[in-house]
Amino acid sequence: MIILIFVTGGISAADIVEGTKLYLNPEAWNEYDSSETDRFALFFYISGTSTGAFMDMTLVSGSTDTYEVTSPLGNYTNVIFCRMDGSTTANTWGNVLNQTEDLTYDGSNNIYNITGFQMDGWGIKRSIGTWSSYTPLSVSSDPCVIYTIDPGFELPVGASGAIAQSTVPGWQTTASNGTIEFWRVGNSLGVDPYEGSAFIELMGAGLYQDYNTPDPVVFNLSFAYRGKAGTTICKVSAGPVGGPYKQIMTATDSHTDWGLHQGSYTVPVGQTTTRFLFQHISVGGFLDAITFTATIAPPSVPEDPIEYCVGEIPTVFTDLVTGTNLTWYTSETGGTGSSSVPVISTTTPGTTLTYVTQTINGCESPRALVTVVVNNCASNLMTLTVDGTINTVCNGTAEPPVVDCNYTGPTIVINEIMVWPTTGNGAFFSKNN
Repeated sequence: MIILIFVTGGISAADIVEGTKLYLNPEAWNEYDSSETDRFALFFYISGTSTGAFMDMTLVSGSTDTYEVTSPLGNYTNVIFCRMDGSTTANTWGNVLNQTEDLTYDGSNNIYNITGFQMDGWGIKRSIGTWSSYTPLSVSSDPCVIYTIDPGFELPVGASGAIAQSTVPGWQTTASNGTIEFWRVGNSLGVDPYEGSAFIELMGAGLYQDYNTPDPVVFNLSFAYRGKAGTTICKVSAGPVGGPYKQIMTATDSHTDWGLHQGSYTVPVGQTTTRFLFQHISVGGFLDAITFTATIAPPSVPEDPIEYCVGEIPTVFTDLVTGTNLTWYTSETGGTGSSSVPVISTTTPGTTLTYVTQTINGCESPRALVTVVVNNCASNLMTLTVDGTINTVCNGTAEPPVVDCNYTGPTIVINEIMVWPTTGNGAFFSKNN
């Protein structure tokens, strides 16, 4: 039988107003009873009254062991976290398997971390824990952008030492024992995290995360690395699950400070799942702030400007650009795109910048630039003005070949001049085409 006990909490209380998000890390509960049917609920109530309400807790998106709940209508002063019998659906005290003491909320520390159990004055085993501050993972509402789960190793909350990979959101290890080594602020080496309150040690095994990757996708990666003892090296590889893996980059850093490293990786066509794998090359080191962000690759465009002469018949844009569902823009950012293929004009000299994207599965890529340059090519041609009569120009005795000098006109436009010295007064000129 579960007895509800109203006790004043040990922290300064704040009203729990409608819409407040509270969280639970029930790791110790899971160790106490690993029933897969467990579920969790939070009882909100007003101290000194019988006014209260149960609310179901649900897993935080992207997490495997953190639960959340939104407070109902009304202002409450206290809460009780409850582990419910998963074979039931009703939230009643009769269906509670374990519960915390009644707790107060201080307005800032929003997650309760179960740490163990203790017997109360009535001989009932109560769950105990601590409050801390929690910021849920930012999950993009944009289905076209892929984000890293738990990039700073802040989950599980309070993790330190060898932690089972099953409790670490997103990350897996190649270690035979299935554990990832967590370090926290205040550790024995005096090493602070690059960001947040935790980081991991890259030991003999590799650390990886898998991503669903509809092609074509380009990943931009960033991570902080630091040697544990002296200068150490790690490498980052990518490829399909199970390999083969292609080395993307390496990082070399000393034990005195963190180094931030960045790179990119284009997913090959047909690689629907991509694994990014971190491994040490020399002595192990520390990793933190690992992020991989991905977007649809832009369409393939010419790297160099496309050049034409004034009046030249241009190539159509679709022969220059390779992609799917192309959209055309006149500016690098902003503006409204069009599916109509723009026409290249060679009427006047100048430079035109055209931007184009491709859309795959409803996701639009970044814009790629196509530069078209129209030159006034006629200005580069030589114009020969003939003074006098054509016979004067062709006067003299020419060595072979013999020229027929019967052309008369004010100017001669030629592409190339061939000159043969003569024994007379002048030279022989010939157009080469």
